[in-house]
Amino acid sequence: MNDNGIYRAEQRVKEMNRMAQQYVRQGNSYMNNANRQQIQPRFEPVGPNKKQPEPPNNPAPSLPQRQEFPRPQFQLDNEKLLIILIMYLLIKEKADIKLIAALAYLLL
Repeated sequence: MNDNGIYRAEQRVKEMNRMAQQYVRQGNSYMNNANRQQIQPRFEPVGPNKKQPEPPNNPAPSLPQRQEFPRPQFQLDNEKLLIILIMYLLIKEKADIKLIAALAYLLL
């Protein structure tokens, strides 16, 4: 690789680092704002407009109730947020899929 190629690679790495730091700052400011105030939902909940029909006098035999499984709760700390941002940049730059998969494994 010639000197020009090395220089371009160094510049690209610096640019990617700058972009990653910018994304981290944006994420931190978003999280700080979210902690200071309640985040308003984008959409209002949709409820039924009509009254619910009254159940019939002779209801049909009920079906077994569906078992509800708890949803996993994910905590996003600064390290996970940074890994996600790096993954985003790597996907955008069409990087090696094995590297992206390894970063995704770190999120588990």
